[in-house]
Amino acid sequence: MITNKDSLCSDTLLKQIYIKPVSIANFLTNPIVCDSIFVANLNVQHTDSVLWDFGNGQTSTDPNIIYQYPDTGYYTVTLFTNPGSACQDTATFRIHIVYRATADFITDLKPCEKFVSFTNNSIDGIEYEWFMDGIKTSTSLNTSHVFPTLGVHEVKLVVNRSLLCPDTVIYNIDLRQISIPEILNSNHSCYLTIDFVQNSQFATEYLWDFGDGNTSTLANPTHTYQNYGNYLVKLTTEPNNSCIKSDSIFLSITKPPIAKINYEQEKCSGLLKYINASTPYVSQIMTINGQIINQNFAEFNSENPTKLTIKLTVIDSVGCVDSTTLLLDYNPNATSYFYVPNVFSPNGDGLNDIFKAYGDFQECAETMMIFDRWGNQIFASDDFSKGWDGTFKGKPAPEGAYVFVFEGSGFRKVGTVSLLR
Repeated sequence: MITNKDSLCSDTLLKQIYIKPVSIANFLTNPIVCDSIFVANLNVQHTDSVLWDFGNGQTSTDPNIIYQYPDTGYYTVTLFTNPGSACQDTATFRIHIVYRATADFITDLKPCEKFVSFTNNSIDGIEYEWFMDGIKTSTSLNTSHVFPTLGVHEVKLVVNRSLLCPDTVIYNIDLRQISIPEILNSNHSCYLTIDFVQNSQFATEYLWDFGDGNTSTLANPTHTYQNYGNYLVKLTTEPNNSCIKSDSIFLSITKPPIAKINYEQEKCSGLLKYINASTPYVSQIMTINGQIINQNFAEFNSENPTKLTIKLTVIDSVGCVDSTTLLLDYNPNATSYFYVPNVFSPNGDGLNDIFKAYGDFQECAETMMIFDRWGNQIFASDDFSKGWDGTFKGKPAPEGAYVFVFEGSGFRKVGTVSLLR
């Protein structure tokens, strides 16, 4: 810069300046964006910073942008280079966000069948192409096909080939699956009503023959036989096509044992006898009030009333089981109902002059004996209605304590009585 160039007082100023080039904004992307993910490759010049506007109110300053749109639709993407400066530039691109189609299908396979139906389970599909072993066979939503041979075949479904975001799925199907019937029941039962159970593989249809003229098409039927005996039970799978397979068992149904307890109680001793009267059986478990009795015959006795619970389980030679429970209110032996006084006064006043026993079951007593303090027997009788009158050899016995003994069938009662005058 020169001032007053033509005068003697001129001056000169020299200063260097830089002319910055204008930024150039550009980016490359696909106008169709699948799976909602936007990716762009920058192609800019003379750029220090960038600003992305995705057309939905969202922005970013990341030059290496990967952005996922929350919704499908059309959006205008704008790129600002050197935003806010005098050298700013912009580039815009309109994109379409779409979801990718998901190809899928299921088959209706039947054992030994060459005819197969295919059900289309694709998502967001519009156009469809079916290929069987590499050959295009259909453009329908669902399809079916008759394969020339059994074996493994490739099935391919292409969705939206000519449209946006196509997808392909390929499955290999095996037409050689033959049903394998299997009966899980054992060959013996103790009961006429039987739940039949099978574990057949690749089976869709069933035919049971119970060997008594009755049949069922249920997978796991329940059948009631009218009689015990032997039966040939047969299960056929896929009875209506060429892949019929069968499984069978020889079923023996035997009558289970009948658990039974017989018992009786001796009147005088109170002894309870009980016996396993079951038929037929080979082993048993018997308990009385929880205590195990390892024999067919057992006895119980007590001086006190008791509630008894006798349980019996019997098992026959083929494992059939039956059980029974006997509940008893046990009454003890005669001594518990046999009252003997501990004092009497044979003075002729008519009150308590005779010593004898009172109560129930007196007939169970067979012998009554009186002993003095030195062990000498001074009285004996088996006539309890008369008792002892307090004499010895026709003379009054002296006052004092005497030992009495009552004995009978199954019991013995001993005690002392005082004789008072």
